[in-house]
Amino acid sequence: MRTDEVVVRETFHRVAAGVVAINLVVSAVDVVAGPGVYRPGFAPAVLAVLALLVVWTVHRSFAGRGAQEPLRGAVAVAVLALALHPWAVLRPVSYPPLLHALGAVITISAIASVRLSLAVVPAFALAVAVLRAPFLGSFQAAAEATLLALDGLVVTATVHVLARAARSVHEAVGHAWELAEERTRVWQRTRTREQWDGLVHDKVLGALDLASRSAHERGPAGAARALAAEALSALRGEGLPSSPAVERWAAHAGRLGLDARFRVHGRLENAEVRDAFVGAVNEVLSNVERHSGQRSVTVSGFLRAGNARIVVTDPGRGFDPASVGPGVGLRTSVAARIRAVGGDVEVRSGPGDGTAVVLTWKPLEAPARSSALQWQLRSFTPLVALAWAVLAVVLAVSRGRWATTPSPVAAAAVILGLVALTAGATALPPTRRHGALVAAGALVVALTGALDTALAAPTDWRYWYVSAMTPALAGVAYRFGHWLGLWTATALTAAVMLVDGVGGRPFWDVLTGPAPVLLAVVVASELIRAALSDAWTTVEEAGRQAAELRLALAAEAERESEAESRIAALEGTVAPALVRIVSDEPLTAADADELELLESAVRDQLVAARLFDEELAAAVRRARGRGVDVDVVAAAAPGRHASGDCAGCRPAVRALLDHVPGGTRVRISWAGPDVTAATVTAVGAGLAPAAAAVRAAGAGQGGALQVSEDEDAVLVTFLPRDVSEEPG
Repeated sequence: MRTDEVVVRETFHRVAAGVVAINLVVSAVDVVAGPGVYRPGFAPAVLAVLALLVVWTVHRSFAGRGAQEPLRGAVAVAVLALALHPWAVLRPVSYPPLLHALGAVITISAIASVRLSLAVVPAFALAVAVLRAPFLGSFQAAAEATLLALDGLVVTATVHVLARAARSVHEAVGHAWELAEERTRVWQRTRTREQWDGLVHDKVLGALDLASRSAHERGPAGAARALAAEALSALRGEGLPSSPAVERWAAHAGRLGLDARFRVHGRLENAEVRDAFVGAVNEVLSNVERHSGQRSVTVSGFLRAGNARIVVTDPGRGFDPASVGPGVGLRTSVAARIRAVGGDVEVRSGPGDGTAVVLTWKPLEAPARSSALQWQLRSFTPLVALAWAVLAVVLAVSRGRWATTPSPVAAAAVILGLVALTAGATALPPTRRHGALVAAGALVVALTGALDTALAAPTDWRYWYVSAMTPALAGVAYRFGHWLGLWTATALTAAVMLVDGVGGRPFWDVLTGPAPVLLAVVVASELIRAALSDAWTTVEEAGRQAAELRLALAAEAERESEAESRIAALEGTVAPALVRIVSDEPLTAADADELELLESAVRDQLVAARLFDEELAAAVRRARGRGVDVDVVAAAAPGRHASGDCAGCRPAVRALLDHVPGGTRVRISWAGPDVTAATVTAVGAGLAPAAAAVRAAGAGQGGALQVSEDEDAVLVTFLPRDVSEEPG
């Protein structure tokens, strides 16, 4: 597979060969039209050697072997031929015919070597000035030499910039995929966490709740055993059933004793999305059984590869979503689970109006990455200054031409038009409409310039506006629609030839002047643009294959890491209880109380996972065992997880829980994810020892601990030091 640098280098070589070939033809025509200018055999020999080197360049370029050697050879021949001009010229003329071909070779010398170009371009311009001075005068010859040197140095700078841009393809593509990989890691980490939260809520909490209720003869024992078995299977890595979603919903509704009607069409092939919908709808069904006061429920909608919509409706007592807000089940097991796969959840309810939960999903879009076009346009930015420099120098050098046109007003309009064209070609967004506008403007400017040229004007004076249009059309070719620049250059050249022919001038004069340079620059811009696009495609494909493997490995690593941490946290506490439920042993009232405490502990972990560690969880269990009413809430937005860690506040919270007497109501509020803080309120009698214990435990901990108390309440607020302290 060719690399991006090889693709661009081959294009440069082909462009160089094309530019030299066009000017070889122009020089050959001038040599034939003006015999006797050179010593016999000199011009044919130079043209023949350069033609052979051009053929060699094309052959090596298409063979993919590089054409540096023949191009450097052509530069050496051009320098030697120019040095021999004082000896070879027999009849001095204003512009020796070989200068077309020699100038083209020197101009593209940067493609052979940038350092070589920096040496030979100024030398060539100086030599041309010496040859032209007897005919133009010193000032005009120096001005033309300056323009020639600038043209060559602009080509040198362009080659350098575009070659550097080609080398940056790897960096640009790699950076885009690095961002995509990081987004995938974050997304997968969040999604896996939501899936585990959903599993814990649906299976673990469901089994504990149903088992404790069955012990008090308030719920179906079979449903508890089934949920406990599924939870154990997931913890042991045995997976969950892969039967169709409707069958799993119907089985769950049957275990809950619901009268469920299903009107669902289609099937979801995406396993992750299907599992998310199965778990979410099962939780909605569990909520119906717990809270609606009704046994009937309807599940309707469709499941498709491109989208899905499920509506679960019950005619129960309903509630006001604005005032009640989503519970842990809706937030953790329904909304977060569906949003983790790119879906959304809407709850429609009202007191006495029943409840409808709407679940929708569409495939997640691929991570946005920089496109080849965006990258190419950024690589064009350094060339804008060069384009404006060329325009300024051409207009300055051409002052003697545009200042003596028949209509100064028309000349001024042409200059303003050239400025507007250059601005549009380098600054307008590259849309088809803007490209057509710039192309039409170029044609109008060319016609105006041609019509405002005196019939007797010398050939060298006629086409200054065509030379000044070169930067604009190069920008059109590089930035706008493919081949628009070439069509525009061809059309305006034909228009100028038509005006010349109608006016009685040789219509081919423009073809021996700036038109070949204009066409060569435009074609070069088109080819370089295509080469850079090819380079991007080549590297992007290779990068995509490597990145997709990294993305898959990253997603799998995040899944395994989250699964290991959750399994480790659940095996020691929840797994024994699930085994007891599955064993079908009779559960006593004491067992039910233990299961209720365990259920509360698991729910705490779901609400504030970053706050709880093993010691704090044990303190909460002890407090609840003494009859303390402990409520854990999260201040974070629904579906979001606290990303920080409130390690400094845990000792104070444990001290409070260990010292409050039974009957106290304790509320632990965890504020995340942006601020890792905790607020604890305790309401009851005899709380002074607890307040003192909190102050003692908080001493020396990082952050700011604030304790307020009165006769029957204690308020503890903890903020990390970087949040609570004022900047110094």
